[in-house]
Order: sequence, then structure tokens, then C-alpha cells
Amino acid sequence: MKSIQLLFVVGVLSLSGCATITNGKTQNIQFYSQPPGAQVKLDGMNSCKTPCAIEVRRATSHVVEFEKSDTERVEGVLKQNLAGIFWANILLGGIPGMLVDYSADTMWDLGPDKIGHAFDGTKSEKWIEPVAGKLTYSDLLKLTPDAQHAFIPYLKNYPNIVAYAQKRASDKNLWDNWDDSVAERNLLKNMFTEGLITLPSSR
Repeated sequence: MKSIQLLFVVGVLSLSGCATITNGKTQNIQFYSQPPGAQVKLDGMNSCKTPCAIEVRRATSHVVEFEKSDTERVEGVLKQNLAGIFWANILLGGIPGMLVDYSADTMWDLGPDKIGHAFDGTKSEKWIEPVAGKLTYSDLLKLTPDAQHAFIPYLKNYPNIVAYAQKRASDKNLWDNWDDSVAERNLLKNMFTEGLITLPSSR
């Protein structure tokens, strides 16, 4: 019986942190465009020219922009999703492994892992086109401050998000509760600076 118990403990320990072992802290994302040669910006920073691939941190969602010229550009979001292997830790009884994955930011998958834009209208099955309408207010809050700053100028293309942000900005409780929602208040202030919403006069 002792040997069986020992084997069980060893098995659980070896499986702890499954996502950490299989995923790592970054994910390889491939970028395409038609025609090739578009500038890819990740969180507002020039990263590469298509076709190319970048190791992207799993710890947060990211804003992606494809730019062919000053007047031809499109943006999208690489969203965080829980990695399937993360749930394997639950089935295998690996609660310690779940905690390892969480602390190491390896519990996430970014999607899609192939993203691009056809400036010439050509359709391709190689990639998923970034779609503006998929972004939500909650997604925006999950972005890093730098990514938010890079994306805010494009929010005029997201009237649903701007309308909801205006509703949130009018919520007195949001501004009175200073221990919570600091990130959201900063986001709303930045949107106000860009002229997208109005804030209560006392803010």
C-alpha cells in the first residue's frame, strides 16, 4: 500500500504545472498580409514586417495593428483564453500544478495564433482576419496600460464600447470607491483625454 501511495504522490508531483511544462511564458504568433510587407505593431510598438512570427507573452491580451500606409491600417486583439492543458491539472488532482501555472502566467493561450489582413481583398485560409466587433469593454480592461494607450485612438470604430464607457463614467460609485477599479478609472480618463467620452466635472 505504501508503494502505491508513493507512486501516486510522484505521479501528481510530476504532473504539477502541466501548462508550465508544455506552454512556457510566451507563444509563437504568426502574422501575414496580402500583399506582404505590412508593418506589424504589437501594443503600439513596431515589431516586424509580414510575413513574420513573434514570441508573445501569454500574461496579457495584446493589440495588433497591420499598417500598409498612413491611410491603410487595421487592428485586432490577441485575446487570452485558458489553455486546455490547464484543466488537465484539475482532472489529475494537481491543485499545486494549477497554482504554479497561475503564478507563472502559463495557464493562458493567445488566440488566434495566425492573424493577418488582406489589403487587396484576397481571401486566404492561412489566417484569421482581425475583426473590430469582437473587442469588448472587458477585453479593453485586460490590456496592459501600454496596450490600452496604443488602442484608444481606434475606439472611435467601436461605438458600443464608447457608449458603455460613457455609462461607466457616469457611475458615481466607480469614482467614490478608491480601493478598487483604479485601472478602469485610468482607462476612462485616457478616453476623456482623447475626446471620446465626458467625465463628471469633479473628476
